[in-house]
Amino acid sequence: MFRLNRAFLALTLVLVLVGGVSAAFAQEPASQPNKPVWINPIRGTAEIQYLKPVIKVEKDGTIVTTFQLKNMSTGPIARLTIEEFWWDKNNNPVSGDKQFLHKPLMPGEIGTIVLHTPKNPNMSRNSYKFSHQNGDIKPKVVTKFE
Repeated sequence: MFRLNRAFLALTLVLVLVGGVSAAFAQEPASQPNKPVWINPIRGTAEIQYLKPVIKVEKDGTIVTTFQLKNMSTGPIARLTIEEFWWDKNNNPVSGDKQFLHKPLMPGEIGTIVLHTPKNPNMSRNSYKFSHQNGDIKPKVVTKFE
């Protein structure tokens, strides 16, 4: 009697497993989420266009400089960076800021970088340096994007 119960139990397990496996194969596979595609960023000198920066002085004494940039290169630009340097009348460095885009700037895409610099009464003139993760930037000032 005990062997008969074991045989029925084994037969039941086999039927459940075979039914579960066939049901699993009969279902459509779950759709995979879109995986990001790796695109190699440009190396060496990249070309950008930018509009004349908008400079505003806030009430708290911070100079806010806003750049709008457009990638004119054939590949994406990784970690596009702008450094702003402020100088006094004797050409001594006074202050500055450095900001970058957190995602690659794709070809033809427009991005915005905002620089925040504390105001200093000794500030006389400023300059900007453009760069990216894999090289230099060839910037060109335009009145509007092409």
